[in-house]
Amino acid sequence: MINQQMAYTIWKIGKIDNEEFPPLLDNNHLPGPMCMKKLSKFGIFNRLTSNTGYSHKTAISMCGRSNIVNDLIPSQSVACLFTAAWVWLGGEFPENIDVIDYGHYRRKPHGHTIRSFRRKLNEKDYVTLGKTRITTPERTICDLAYTQSDSENYELYRKSIANLLISHYRVDLHECRRIIDSNPYFPGSVRARTWLNDISNEIRREWK
Repeated sequence: MINQQMAYTIWKIGKIDNEEFPPLLDNNHLPGPMCMKKLSKFGIFNRLTSNTGYSHKTAISMCGRSNIVNDLIPSQSVACLFTAAWVWLGGEFPENIDVIDYGHYRRKPHGHTIRSFRRKLNEKDYVTLGKTRITTPERTICDLAYTQSDSENYELYRKSIANLLISHYRVDLHECRRIIDSNPYFPGSVRARTWLNDISNEIRREWK
């Protein structure tokens, strides 16, 4: 049952332009933590922690998602891996905040660990959306290829994200191979090429 205060809050949120929304919201923007919890239950609010998050309305657009990420990543870093994939695709916010950066960060913005990767990055490997630098879909797939794990669930998730990027943005895997081949001595390059070949073969089988 929605009480009068909740109904008014939902109505008010619906009237606000995206430009007026701060990318991240907390209890200061809403009438108490219970309101945040109920809005989350209704799918209007997406929680990052028990008392912070972002509105579904902001996260609908790619620019909105890039603004959310901009408030989470260190300045001068480039969003990559699953964080970049979230900006491109949307969906559930990833467990960690992935960036290409030479720093080491112990802080956890809104409860999310910053994973910093020291990887070579050419200017054409990323784009700027609003104020946020983010790896291209092609480069994002390359970083997924580099970042392997023994976890079966992780591997399934990694492959599903790569396939979504390929289908949504018509990614040419030859371009991904070119990016990896341009840095042949980077650790994990051989396994990354093998992983890309496996995905390419799976796509061919699906089209037969």
